[in-house]
Amino acid sequence: MNIYVDSSALIKRAMSEPQSGRLIETLEGHVRDGATLCSSTLAWIESTRAIRSRLDDSPPANVVDTIGAALSGVLEFPITDQVADIARRIGP
Repeated sequence: MNIYVDSSALIKRAMSEPQSGRLIETLEGHVRDGATLCSSTLAWIESTRAIRSRLDDSPPANVVDTIGAALSGVLEFPITDQVADIARRIGP
């Protein structure tokens, strides 16, 4: 089974926000059950830019580590016509 992880969830994986802990537990549970975490190229771009803007004054290594934590273990799917069509129809 594939579990789609949007940009807000990617950010919550790496930065402490409300519900980060619960989200991480839920995603880890799915992975333990054999699921694959996946996301679109757009979510990778959005989450990376959001993390960079929040850590603007941090050392570059910290920024790289935080982005790595957000994206680690998540398969990136390019934005094709099929991905865009599914994204328009999928529920929250």
